[in-house]
Amino acid sequence: MLVTGTSGHVGAVVGAHLLERGHEVVGVSRRLNKSSRTVSRAISLDLSRVDAAATIAGAEARCDAIVHAAAAIDSDPFAPALTLTNGLGTQQLLALAARWGVESFVYLSGITVIGRPKQTPITENHPVDPPSAYLASKLYGEHLLRATVGEQIAAMSLRLTAPVGPGMAGSRILPVFVRGALGGTPLEIVGQGRRGQDYVDARDVAAAVEASIERRARGVLNIGSGRCITNLELAQLCVEVLRSDSEVQLSGAPDAEETVRWEVSITQAERTLGYRPRHPIEDSIVAVADTAGEGA
Repeated sequence: MLVTGTSGHVGAVVGAHLLERGHEVVGVSRRLNKSSRTVSRAISLDLSRVDAAATIAGAEARCDAIVHAAAAIDSDPFAPALTLTNGLGTQQLLALAARWGVESFVYLSGITVIGRPKQTPITENHPVDPPSAYLASKLYGEHLLRATVGEQIAAMSLRLTAPVGPGMAGSRILPVFVRGALGGTPLEIVGQGRRGQDYVDARDVAAAVEASIERRARGVLNIGSGRCITNLELAQLCVEVLRSDSEVQLSGAPDAEETVRWEVSITQAERTLGYRPRHPIEDSIVAVADTAGEGA
């Protein structure tokens, strides 16, 4: 298996999961760090290079499947990396897939390519309207996958909700709440804390990736927990699970997305992949707490 983005949160977890399940995993990332120990072999490569496919092919004889988790994330709509890494990079990997004749290609996208939810529960048929250049580049990857992959390759786009768990960026809301709960400091909520999110553990994402490959599944599937949790509920759960003395407080700052609720249907993934999330948010809180000292 070739897995890109193994220096990132989700890519590292996917690589480690496939390795533990007995697969030989070739990890591709811009930098080699501790995540390189979770793969069989690691390749340091910037996917924005026009010779990325040829470079990987020169280093590896062939892989049976490609999992594309790498992406450039930038709030600047004019950042070249959004087009070069997320567009050209995806194109290069698809060219590599055709060159190798891989059995499966799994592309990790995001549910937020739909823009703000217009109807709930959110199914795979929800209209798409990406609100940023980054999300537009992710949706482009989905379209590129459908447009270039032949029938011989099982092409699957997985739209992840909000990935959490071990190794996630420390600036995200869950690690911030976890650190506060561990330190006994107040957990501050913007608005009234009613914004709702579906948090999916990266370990469940990895299981969905493996199932997609094993079943040679095709199309677009939502991958989440199937459970919508408000910011207020998330803070309260961190206090409860970690047995903290922290108080949950309203910061007084407004939340522009106060009324937004990401109620995502995972019914199709259940039917297609036999997908059943095994790590509820409580497990994710514990996992983030266990790695808090490592900067999770």
